[in-house]
Amino acid sequence: MTLQLYTTCIAQAWAPGFGDRDTYGYVMTVVYLVAALLAVTVAVRGPFRSASLRAERWIWGIGATVLVALAINKQLDLQSMFVAAARCVAMGDGWYETRRTYQTEVILGLVIAAAVIVPTLIFLLRRAIRGNLTFVLAMSGLVVFVLLRAISFHNLDVVFGTNVLSVRLHRLIEVAALTAIIIVTATRLARPGSDADRDTGR
Repeated sequence: MTLQLYTTCIAQAWAPGFGDRDTYGYVMTVVYLVAALLAVTVAVRGPFRSASLRAERWIWGIGATVLVALAINKQLDLQSMFVAAARCVAMGDGWYETRRTYQTEVILGLVIAAAVIVPTLIFLLRRAIRGNLTFVLAMSGLVVFVLLRAISFHNLDVVFGTNVLSVRLHRLIEVAALTAIIIVTATRLARPGSDADRDTGR
């Protein structure tokens, strides 16, 4: 399949536009942006310990950037574009019928990568992680969750689509992760510290 055919295939399956146009989608987009704003505020204001000032600011700055990206994805539904692209590649290369095997391998790869990368980052940034661990874990969980949903594996879609107390499981997971992130950021901003401490990043 040529590049033009791939492009045509993707265009037929996905078009740029607003994805989640219901109340939940709009509300969650705002929540993502609020969480991002809080994370940016923490990155700028702290308070941080002088020994880990730069690393901690990087942690919160990267977290804020990821949250903004997820807010954009929430409305533009960019993950559907990647799913469409993968589907077109599978059809063009002749392995669409066995895509479940590849999807399973990708999911296992994500789980293994998360199991290796997250503890490694925690170890490498151990001095900066103290006081930021909940934020790092919540952000990691949220990103892995979004990636798993983007893979569009049928069995996972069924699980995420399960109703729990009349609410779909994937919404509960998303709300729980964002709630944890907002609570952590708000608590961090409310942490007592003198003006001198804030100026020096302590």
